[in-house]
Amino acid sequence: MFSYDPKSRILKVQKIPEPELELNLLEYQRESYKKYVTETVYSDMQYIVQAMQDLLSVSQVEATFRVGDLYRGTYKREVKKQSPAYYPVYATFTIDGAKFPNEIEVFRIPAMDDDGVLNVNGDRRVLLMQMVAAERVSYAADKQTVSVTTPKRNISLIFDGTMDVMVKYGSSSKIPMHKLIRAYNAKEHIYDDPSKLFTSAFILSAFATDRGATDETIEDELDKLKVHATYSGDNYSLGKTRNALNEVLSLDRARGRILSRPVGPYPVGRRVDDEVLRYVHKNMVNELYVKAVPDIVGYKLTQELTVSFVPAGTRNNDRLIEALPQFAAYSAIAQDSQVLIHMSSKETLTDDDVLFLYDVGAAFVDCKRSGSAPIRATFEEEIIGNYTVRLGDVFGHNIPEGRYHDEWVSFYNNPSLERTDMDHLNTHDLIALYSLCAFIRKNPDENFLLDKDFGLLKKVLAANEIFSNAMRDVAPEFIRKYRAAISRGIRNNILSESNFYGLTDLWKSYLWDRNYLDTLSAWRHTTPM
Repeated sequence: MFSYDPKSRILKVQKIPEPELELNLLEYQRESYKKYVTETVYSDMQYIVQAMQDLLSVSQVEATFRVGDLYRGTYKREVKKQSPAYYPVYATFTIDGAKFPNEIEVFRIPAMDDDGVLNVNGDRRVLLMQMVAAERVSYAADKQTVSVTTPKRNISLIFDGTMDVMVKYGSSSKIPMHKLIRAYNAKEHIYDDPSKLFTSAFILSAFATDRGATDETIEDELDKLKVHATYSGDNYSLGKTRNALNEVLSLDRARGRILSRPVGPYPVGRRVDDEVLRYVHKNMVNELYVKAVPDIVGYKLTQELTVSFVPAGTRNNDRLIEALPQFAAYSAIAQDSQVLIHMSSKETLTDDDVLFLYDVGAAFVDCKRSGSAPIRATFEEEIIGNYTVRLGDVFGHNIPEGRYHDEWVSFYNNPSLERTDMDHLNTHDLIALYSLCAFIRKNPDENFLLDKDFGLLKKVLAANEIFSNAMRDVAPEFIRKYRAAISRGIRNNILSESNFYGLTDLWKSYLWDRNYLDTLSAWRHTTPM
């Protein structure tokens, strides 16, 4: 930032640090590990309960679980190997109405030290995080297309320079996204006016093209094409794509942005971080609004604008050079300045104009795109979810019986978070996808599958996700392998820790076999490609 003292004629250049979003992998790994030990493992143990009920000759299995204090073993001094350290997980079982009297250890979570290194049977091992593309939802930059892959069909959302995001329908038809939303909304009766959720100039301009038509009129238009009936049919059942879609449309994609409207206790200007996102998920917030430069280059003003004050640090441009010639040589205005700059109606906005209005703190701009009705563009951006949340993000480890930590549920008109039918696209999905597409269109050169700063169509697998995925896959295998011994223990009413020794070993083998674990020496000598 520049500041100028006219008395001393000294120009000071001062760097104003802005809070940065750091990708602190060690902190992220440790937070993820802590979440597993304190929350997710309780839900994961239900995989064992379910596998016992499915694979053993019993009718009902219930269990309560407890994570014990950190255990540190002790080796004799002559043994050079590090002593093992882990968190034991204990269970008390009730099977077919009979409660087993003893609490037994069923699993061991390797301890993680301050450096993020695991203690695996006394050996120091590194858990490798992985960045993966969001499954079944992808973005092709060369085709400017977001694809949602269902078990039988693809749903393609295309934004190739047209006036709207277009939804490919059939072999050759394309339906404007705003029309599809209005038709769905008429069917499902969700919003009085869905366009009011958006701040994107691109989206608002699309809605403005047929502002005179009612939702019912557009519904009738698309009903002739059998659009809703088709997308609600078996060919477009989402199946496992539902979870991937919820992942992509999560408000986690707001991480690092600056709030333009308050959210709960968090004021305007707060950067969205993990603390804010925990609040958002726990309290089932579905929309966030963040500061942004509107995509209105090429739009025409519909009202005259007058700027009378320019704060220090405003980026210089031709208008400012004319108004403040003393700063013509500078890239930014050196001090707060009084000016009188007029921008006439019907003037076409340039990049410099839009940035100038952003720098001087304009709240909105009344403008219009060719072929569309006037809109009011604000200097913010909507980030909209699809009214889904993971149960673990709401309940922590106190998951309702019979439910799972990573289970997605809709919270729209569903305060008790009961399971509901989410097997097809609905109005909420379309609105969230529309908002996502508008952002991608505004940033066409970004690779969203790999860009860690935006994190749209990717996710990072850390301890919590890796450990949980391993337990989900290993639990049925463990029960099958040790079925005879566990069944014998149930018959004799003497279930013991020996019946569950194999669970931790299988779980660790899963991590090794899939290259999630590595030696400390190999990790330290790894260099970026």
